[in-house]
Amino acid sequence: DFKHVGQLKVEKPSLMIAFTCKKCDTRSSHVMSKQSYTSGTVLIQCPQCKVRHLIADHLKIFSDKKITIEDILSAKGESASLTPDDLAFEDIPKKLQALIGHHAKDAPK
Repeated sequence: DFKHVGQLKVEKPSLMIAFTCKKCDTRSSHVMSKQSYTSGTVLIQCPQCKVRHLIADHLKIFSDKKITIEDILSAKGESASLTPDDLAFEDIPKKLQALIGHHAKDAPK
């Protein structure tokens, strides 16, 4: 028999992306659910010029095949960093700086 000890609340896994808009050169960061990125379609709007950037399309809305930002960049001869190794503190959304800011290469002490 198992006893009910309590409920464990697990937050939805999330991913953070930071990029510079190629249209207006604005740097911004955004958070999305991991499920959306791995199974859905994700568009992120630039906060400055309002252009929408395709980040992932597993629902094949914009292409005949599933695609992610890694695929898009690779096709252009570019790459994305998938680890926090080169994460800059200023790229982390303010509401997340206290939680994950220590991962930034230039994290304040």
